[in-house]
Amino acid sequence: IVPDCVDAPVAASFCYENSVTTSFTYEATTPGNEVAIVITGGAVETSWDEFIVYDGDNTGAELYNGYGPLAGLIFESSTGSLTIAVQADGSGSCGTGLVAPITYDVYCGTIFGCTNVAATNYDPAALTDDGSCSFDVLGCTDVAALNYDAAATADDGSCIVPGCGDAPVALSYCY
Repeated sequence: IVPDCVDAPVAASFCYENSVTTSFTYEATTPGNEVAIVITGGAVETSWDEFIVYDGDNTGAELYNGYGPLAGLIFESSTGSLTIAVQADGSGSCGTGLVAPITYDVYCGTIFGCTNVAATNYDPAALTDDGSCSFDVLGCTDVAALNYDAAATADDGSCIVPGCGDAPVALSYCY
């Protein structure tokens, strides 16, 4: 299966059956590009069925071999293709209603975004930082406060605003 790099990500899903091995190989359309897969939901039967991801075809390096809930797993090829496979026994599967279908997004090329967890726009699915990270500058944003900080982009609750109960501030009087 070749995802179109222009339209990436491509959303996909499948529901596996008992006693069947199912696999899908995704290849980059442009030489030199990589393929990335982000698992968004689903599961395979715990302790009995296997979810396997290979870098390349099903003879490539095994990137993952596990079971249970799969949401949040992210894989990126180094070969220009990825293969996902499910090896199922006969006791329970998505087809029998035991587990939810496996859903995922396929990207042609890396997933760009902000990879810095301290940034306000951190993207947990991003594999390559694109320089878009933004950070709030904490400080007092109240212009009437004694400690107003013009560089602050987010108020941190530290503003000191004098009131009539406070000592007079230069040329300010309470009547």
